Amino acid sequence: MNRHQIDEKNSIAQLTASYNQLYKDFTCTNLSEIGNYHIIKPIGEGSFGKVYLAYHKFTQTKVVLKSGSKIDSNVVREVYYHKQLKHSNIAKLYEVIITEKYVYMVLEYCPKSELLEYLIKIKRIPLDEVKKFFSQICSAVLYAHSMNCAHRDLKLENILLDRKKNCKLTDFGFSRECHSKSILETICGTAVYMAPELLLKKKYSGFQIDIWSLGIIFYTLLYGQYPFDEDDEVKTSFKIINGDPVFKNDIPDQAIDLLKKLLSKDPFKRPSIEDVLKSPFLAPYGLQNLENSLYYTKYSQNFNQNQFSSKSERYVYKNLKRMGFDVSKLKDSILKRKCDPLCELPTKEKDLQVEQQAY
Repeated sequence: MNRHQIDEKNSIAQLTASYNQLYKDFTCTNLSEIGNYHIIKPIGEGSFGKVYLAYHKFTQTKVVLKSGSKIDSNVVREVYYHKQLKHSNIAKLYEVIITEKYVYMVLEYCPKSELLEYLIKIKRIPLDEVKKFFSQICSAVLYAHSMNCAHRDLKLENILLDRKKNCKLTDFGFSRECHSKSILETICGTAVYMAPELLLKKKYSGFQIDIWSLGIIFYTLLYGQYPFDEDDEVKTSFKIINGDPVFKNDIPDQAIDLLKKLLSKDPFKRPSIEDVLKSPFLAPYGLQNLENSLYYTKYSQNFNQNQFSSKSERYVYKNLKRMGFDVSKLKDSILKRKCDPLCELPTKEKDLQVEQQAY
């Protein structure tokens, strides 16, 4: 066999290998890439679809990809509300990728997993850590309420811990636009966290049922168990409506007093989240996180005025323009919170700046 024949044979072999690889890629049922993200592995099932651990192919940043059907109204609602929210204790939404059938939310990766898993692992959380966690959760919920958003599915499973063990609220699939006088009727949430008025199928305030759920979270963090928990949902519901939680005396009286207010059967007797954060029991974390929430509310309300004003931002955009980027489209993407590849990396950098200012 001469040199020409060898080269021709090698060329055919390479072409065949390329075709075979392309055919494998076309027929592979395992998801490996979405947009600019390489999927590492599936890590679970969310409320409305699969959840994957992935990384950004250019920055190597680890993220979570959460999938959902395009025709699921809860997925649409989750994307809409999550895009509006920017707070250090709410998991960041970096990008939204839309394919033929699915929507993929690119979310902040929190390596310490769910708060529930952490509680199960250590059984009883130290009191000072309870104060820190609960204050951070309240700060995130207060901020969401200030943006006229009721979460309606607050639970330990929807609170993640980042690498520094800070709480991050997530999963806005049951969220609703809500104002101080808004009345809702839809029954949603997780039974053990549901307020009595929900279980009684009464009209309710989205804000007030969130405050009840905060009470359930607070009790569970303090005692390591739910205040109302039976073998099935019917018994649990009966206990929530008719029973009272047991308050053991191995926690401070100030904590018990706050719990009783949060878990009042009468929604109008529950405290505001501002008053919760001012509770002496939560010191010093309560007032710190109240201030943090107010900072993010002010930032969000003046969102358009806060963009492209810092020296570092002007420097970045000047260099992007020099490199041929359409800076006007980039600015439009950020101002309209499109969560697309254009605003993804600047948003990550901006998050860092905002959090540094907040603390």
